[in-house]
Amino acid sequence: MNTRVEDQKITTSSNEHAPKQSPNYEVEAYDGGYVVHVFMPGVDKNGLNITLREDILSIEGRRTAAVVPQSWRCIHQELSEHNYTLRLHLNIATDVESIKADMKDGVLSLRLPYAAADQRRAISIN
Repeated sequence: MNTRVEDQKITTSSNEHAPKQSPNYEVEAYDGGYVVHVFMPGVDKNGLNITLREDILSIEGRRTAAVVPQSWRCIHQELSEHNYTLRLHLNIATDVESIKADMKDGVLSLRLPYAAADQRRAISIN
């Protein structure tokens, strides 16, 4: 962890090489595909790196710097200082051009629509 003093405050930033942990996540199905919610407290959209290569979705989240008064002393720390990394194998054909991502309050929501060839439809029975 790097620490520097600025204007009588200590700025603490996570090192890119800090240990990583796998974040909690949930997957929900909807008619046109899936939504993945990834929980990464302390991460904002500037600390995210999301890539899709072949059928592997990779998500990396770097915590933002915490600014605390110089006289502050930690008594109890609820959040670890780890960064996040998650790799998901997508077992569905995904429309890569239509993937949407939204980050709010430490929760990343990814909408992964089915590719046109994998669209599901009801089949009528005669």
